[in-house]
This record gives sequence, C-alpha cells and structure tokens, in this order.
Amino acid sequence: MIKNKDKVKELLLKQVHSSNINYRYFLTLDYPYKQTNYNKVLLDNKYLRKFLRKFFKCDLKMIMFIEKHTDPSSNHFGGYHRHVLLQEIPAERWLDPTGGMMTFLLSMDAEAAFGVRMGAVPPTRTQERLLKKVVRDLVLSVPNGFVGSNVTTIEESKGGVEGLIGYLTKQTDRYHPAYELIDPTSSDVDIQPILGIYNGANKITRYERISSAIS
Repeated sequence: MIKNKDKVKELLLKQVHSSNINYRYFLTLDYPYKQTNYNKVLLDNKYLRKFLRKFFKCDLKMIMFIEKHTDPSSNHFGGYHRHVLLQEIPAERWLDPTGGMMTFLLSMDAEAAFGVRMGAVPPTRTQERLLKKVVRDLVLSVPNGFVGSNVTTIEESKGGVEGLIGYLTKQTDRYHPAYELIDPTSSDVDIQPILGIYNGANKITRYERISSAIS
C-alpha cells in the first residue's frame, strides 16, 4: 500500500533526523543460496549486529531491512536478502584500531595501515574496502565473493539517507508489513510508531512472536 509506505518512510526519517546518527555505509547482503526462512534471516541479522560491534569494539547503530528477490529469472527468486544502514565508524576507532582492523588493513593496504599508526584516518574508499572484506570473509551467511554482497558510502549527491529509505521501504505490505520489512529486533529504531499504523492487536501479537523467536 502506497499510503503505508509513505507513512513508514516519514516515521523512519523522523527518527533518523532526531537521533543525530550519521548513517554512513549502505550494505547489501545476499545469501550464497536461496533463503526462504524469515526467522533464520532474523537470527543472521542478530549475529551480524553483534559481530560488527565486537569487531570494531564500538556501539555501532544500524537499521536492517529484509527484502525478497522479485526477479523470476533469478535462482534466488522468492528468497530473502538484506540491506543495512550502518553508522559511521568513529574517527577515534580508526586512530586506535582493534587488532582485527589492523590485520585486515595490512592485508589489503599496507600504506593505509601505516597511516593509521601515524594518526591518519583512512580515506573513505579504504574504509569501504575494509568493511566489505571483513563482512565477506568473516560472516558465514554472506557470500565471500563480489557477487551477492556490497558496501557503499552513502552520498547526499545520490539521494543520501532519505533517498535510500524511500528505496528500502518500497516492499512495504507487498510480502511483509513494515514492522517485518524493517528487522524489529536488530534495528536501532522505535518500532512502536510503525506498529501503530496497523492498529490491530493481532499485528502486535505477531510482532511479539517475531521478537521472542530470536530472544
């Protein structure tokens, strides 16, 4: 329903703007195979959230979206893939990197690793490359090749967060209501205003079942 999609977009943008969180990276994560189990996707998202925070040793904020493949010619048609809006990794973390960060930097860009040791924050593209490599190499639910996963920097010239949220809410009520399209258990958003759009006790009960499924 277009009406609900517009409401969801408005509610999400309101929360993003009021939070003052700088969502810097946009992750697109497919599966190596056709994944049709929604609850398994929730569990994978829970792991991804925990992993990213542990690897970078900071309380990174994120919003996760669960979409279905809609191209009938794709082997993954009808299966799920994920999109993530991820907060900027703070400069102080780059200047005091974890052991894992340095290991990956040294393996892909020794010059950038040296620069970090000398007190220089890596260029944006280097940060992108590191995040891509870490997710592809260490997260089992993500393909380890270039096909099926990607990380890009969010740019205002290309629509910024507002444009992405408009894009990411396009499947609202097509396969799932908005409170399932947005992962309600691993996203840093208040899902209650979005639940309020649907105005039904049965909807809330369903949300509670989803939440308890991975607790």
